[in-house]
Amino acid sequence: MEPEFNYQSAPYGFAHCFNGQCACADKCLRHLLAAHIPSDRKYVTVVNPNNVVSDGKSCPFFKEKRLVRFAVGMIHLYDNLTYRDATIVKRPIYNHFGRSTYYRIRNRERLITPEEQIFIKNVFRKHGITSEPVFDEYKEDYDWE
Repeated sequence: MEPEFNYQSAPYGFAHCFNGQCACADKCLRHLLAAHIPSDRKYVTVVNPNNVVSDGKSCPFFKEKRLVRFAVGMIHLYDNLTYRDATIVKRPIYNHFGRSTYYRIRNRERLITPEEQIFIKNVFRKHGITSEPVFDEYKEDYDWE
């Protein structure tokens, strides 16, 4: 089941596509975005119609409409670990993301991608922790990357 589309979740400047004739329009995230432009939005970034290919297969702008499972927040990431283990795994995670991003992720201001979840899990494994990382919650959303 697809979540209700949230136009505001699209990154700033993500190109819209208005080519409804394209064979892949129903599978394209750019076309879905164009179909949901709010009436109060004055300007949008658009794929140049002169560069769009109607067959959809060779379109360089095609972006598959794909849902992924994001983690949201990691306030309790270290709760099930000993103090020593928590200290050991926190440093490489903190260093990987940097101070600003680490705290934005921790405090639920930025989603944690599936690749980032795997990175965190691998840090746990590398340091001999067999328990799964505990994120605050999970959310399905479109993959804008």
